[in-house]
Amino acid sequence: MATNSTSTHSQGKKMEYKQVEFDVNEIAPDAPVGEWGVSIPRGKCKVQPTKEDKYPMLIVPIRLDKSDEEGEEFQKALGAELSTMIVFFGDEKARAARMSKLRLRQLCEAADIDLDLVPKRLTDPESDLEPLIRALEGKKFTAWTRHTIRKDTGETTTEILFQNPKAALTSGSDGDGENDDDDRPAARGGGGKPAKKNARGR
Repeated sequence: MATNSTSTHSQGKKMEYKQVEFDVNEIAPDAPVGEWGVSIPRGKCKVQPTKEDKYPMLIVPIRLDKSDEEGEEFQKALGAELSTMIVFFGDEKARAARMSKLRLRQLCEAADIDLDLVPKRLTDPESDLEPLIRALEGKKFTAWTRHTIRKDTGETTTEILFQNPKAALTSGSDGDGENDDDDRPAARGGGGKPAKKNARGR
């Protein structure tokens, strides 16, 4: 980045500006690919409907707290928050519902949350999901990041995973549902082997 400065006059005053390179088409990812110690900040989880079909969606922020990886880019990413979205699809969207269930089970297993806290029926999503949110917030665990490229813009985005992607490749994976459904969440943990019913029993 250039560090030279230039000046101009505004109402008789000399203004100083730093010369910068600013390409709006080049957007750096939120974090590099790697393993992280993460946490779920308190008071930031929220529930809202999806834009088109109004399915309940739980948005969980994941803060990158620490990393043993080397490189300046990892230090710069510390404190960044990535969001994972869990959409509670109905039976009419079976494939999308399956991927969301896998994602939620992986999150609960990573955070040591009992799956019994996940309601089997949502009539008042904000109230029904409150016990799960209370259990999630404040949790600390290990997660991983990976990069994907958006087909529409070519932008590199950062996804948060709740299973070690190297282990998933070794043992076999259910896939990440990239092409499963147009209503899929924009940011999510990847697919993988289903979590145990009660994460505390690992």
